[in-house]
Amino acid sequence: MGFSADKFAFLITNSYIAIIFCFLALIALVIVAFVLLGWLKATLWQARVGKAAIASRIASTGPDGKPNPPSGRGLCDNCGKVLEKVLFLPSGRRLCKKCYKVHCGSTAA
Repeated sequence: MGFSADKFAFLITNSYIAIIFCFLALIALVIVAFVLLGWLKATLWQARVGKAAIASRIASTGPDGKPNPPSGRGLCDNCGKVLEKVLFLPSGRRLCKKCYKVHCGSTAA
């Protein structure tokens, strides 16, 4: 009932094959994990770029859909507040975003 040399060699050979197979499977699993992680990061980056482009487009256009006039620090002619971002209209008026929305709404009608 003991082990013969043939059975022992068979067990050792199969053990080495099983260890090599597990090692290769682990390497393949790590490679697949890195590929999936890279794909996920690229997808999230594309989503962030898309959201940033939409936010930039919304920030650079007025409520009437036209591009906003140049802006800078200043005093709003309508409400009298000093703000970091005042829009300089071609007519010479300076309006904050809030007053510009009201101005665009009244001129569009």
